[in-house]
Amino acid sequence: MWKKSCSFIFITLLVSLFNISVAMSETTESPEYVTKLSSNVPSCPEDNNVNECIQNAFNFMLRSTSTGLPELNIPPIDPVMVNKLNFQFSNNLIRGKAAVRHVRLTGLSKSAVRNIQYQRNGKDIKINVHYQVPLIEITGQYRAEVLVNNAKLSSKGVFNVSLINVESKSEHYAELYEKDGHRFLKLTKINLDPTLGDMKIHATGLVPEPALNDALLDIINSNWRIVYKSVVSSTSSTWEPIVLNYSNEFFSHLPFDVLITNAKL
Repeated sequence: MWKKSCSFIFITLLVSLFNISVAMSETTESPEYVTKLSSNVPSCPEDNNVNECIQNAFNFMLRSTSTGLPELNIPPIDPVMVNKLNFQFSNNLIRGKAAVRHVRLTGLSKSAVRNIQYQRNGKDIKINVHYQVPLIEITGQYRAEVLVNNAKLSSKGVFNVSLINVESKSEHYAELYEKDGHRFLKLTKINLDPTLGDMKIHATGLVPEPALNDALLDIINSNWRIVYKSVVSSTSSTWEPIVLNYSNEFFSHLPFDVLITNAKL
């Protein structure tokens, strides 16, 4: 049971941390509106080529994540640094809480958007995004407390994780609203279907005995696929509100009519 618990805890942390880190990297605290895009980021007319135009704009912004785009209120985000995050998790077998500290996530600047499907019906928008990341590396410190059949288990240590060939097909639902003479976009829901080619986890402190700790890591690295899909769905209530909040903070400074031109409502 403890073996299964370790797998669930670490995959829960990683799924939540990855999604939250991406969102937290999307915005600065600047309150100013972006009224003009840089020459490298095109405005996209809402015509037959809008999907390709949005895809090219996204890919330019992704390539720029190591240096940032101050004109779009996007700071450097490769690496992403997260000082502290807390999580709660549960399923039919276990429940508990965990915290991570001093997290460093690298690899986002190598991301690529493979396909965009943009649809608008009046003020309602749906955007399907297919993106890939060759390698994400995450390091940090963790602490976890878990209840398994009323038995309390605690662990803490450092971790180093490699996520290999990350791929996701996501659905983004949004609505338009007007403010200060501009139209803005507000995300209302995100559906993610992320897949991994492979995952490699190293961690200290799962259990006090080093040999048993290594044995548990072997089990986690061999069996992470068994619990991965269920973790993605079961943790959405943890990370989705944070992703929506940070994404909407970003879009509150970037008018929709600057991004997508000649959209007739």
